[in-house]
Amino acid sequence: MAYDLKQLFCPQPFRNLLISGNKYRLCCPAWGGLNIAPITASPDEAWNGQRAQELRESVLDGSFRFCQKCPALEDHVARASSGQETAGFKKLVMRDSFMRDVIESHSVVVNHVPDRIVLGQSVTCNLKCPSCRSRIMRSTKEPQADIATARHFLFNSDLPGHVGVIRAAGAGEVFANPHYREFLSSLRREDHPKLRLSLATNGTLLKRYLPTIIEHGPPVTEITISVDAATKDTYEAVRLGSSWSNIMANLRYIASTGIRVHLVMVVQRANWREMGMLLELAKGLGFAEVHYSAIHRNARSVTANARTLIENAIHLPSHPKHAEFVESLYRFYDRYKEHIELRKRPYVTLSNLASLTRGQVPPWLETCESLSGPTDGQPKSHT
Repeated sequence: MAYDLKQLFCPQPFRNLLISGNKYRLCCPAWGGLNIAPITASPDEAWNGQRAQELRESVLDGSFRFCQKCPALEDHVARASSGQETAGFKKLVMRDSFMRDVIESHSVVVNHVPDRIVLGQSVTCNLKCPSCRSRIMRSTKEPQADIATARHFLFNSDLPGHVGVIRAAGAGEVFANPHYREFLSSLRREDHPKLRLSLATNGTLLKRYLPTIIEHGPPVTEITISVDAATKDTYEAVRLGSSWSNIMANLRYIASTGIRVHLVMVVQRANWREMGMLLELAKGLGFAEVHYSAIHRNARSVTANARTLIENAIHLPSHPKHAEFVESLYRFYDRYKEHIELRKRPYVTLSNLASLTRGQVPPWLETCESLSGPTDGQPKSHT
């Protein structure tokens, strides 16, 4: 990656604590997020442990050596390389007083509670999307270490400060998990006046469960909804267990609340022709952003068949439709350039597809190794 990464900076390891796969992490495991501690460690120790400090050091020194698969970094590099402004520029990150102090002091220890805690432990889901799993998975006995960690930092930590955001994501569907529903519904805005909620969901249960949280809980400031399609036939093929009428009813409902919404499309063989249609759908509903990324075996691909993933991986040069897809991606970029480069609403993030618009294929997307799953092996550098 021919760009001076020292011009960039990522606040995530200094603000974010995620619990997934019985491990503590500082960023998403789907893209190689470093395991900083086992869930048996105390939350306070994990937050500032040795591996957490090593990850923060790799951001401060500009090597980003643990971030070889990060789609956010790929998007920042693509924008910066083409002369665009990106939120990842260090000079922009330093407008935040806390991040400026971190950068200037080169501090790898954060002496207050995480600003953002991500609940990522659950795999329970009401759908069986081929890109993710081969069966519907429901469990009332899943580990609740992520909820316990959130409660610790909300009520019991010796560290000063307050949690700013709790993001409920999981590796399934937030509202299909009764423990998540109970925890989110138990929070009261009068008890946590500075707390905000962020949700990642497939959108199929929003009308049923969100109103209670909105009525009594901390403000819901953003919702990320994985849709993966813009037509009935495609949606019902890639989102098994739901229907087009159901998701559209839920999308119209959430549009009426005024909550900031990000739509997500995992680009694959079945849906790549609908990238523009999804953006138009988001525009019509007044949503803030559409995020596109290549299909990838990750923490959410809990039981997906490897062959199915490879057959759907349109971004791989070996795929028979790859050349046609890349040409379509060029046309998409040209048509929606204002949404990509000038951040016209709804703005577009191409994440790990961004290099393809510049005639490049990132090393981790060149082969089927990108479908082999996250690892905690030796860090690699962007070169």
